[in-house]
Amino acid sequence: MFTEALEDEGSSWDDVVARTLNDDQMESFFDNGLSDTDRFPFALWTADRVYYTCKHLDAEWVGSAPRNPCSQDIKNVHGG
Repeated sequence: MFTEALEDEGSSWDDVVARTLNDDQMESFFDNGLSDTDRFPFALWTADRVYYTCKHLDAEWVGSAPRNPCSQDIKNVHGG
């Protein structure tokens, strides 16, 4: 989920400068390829963007926004 979002913006895990989860929580969060956004709200930062989990009903995805103010349009985060 996060890997795809990073790649969509031309980044990788090597570009992550901060995250809200420690290594043990990261392992649990991504166990078997499924995330646990209710138990572990999660965000990560690269030099250029902030990535965060989004959830509506049973659907989960990753949203992102530029780290600094700019003129880039930001998609609304909603489900349905």
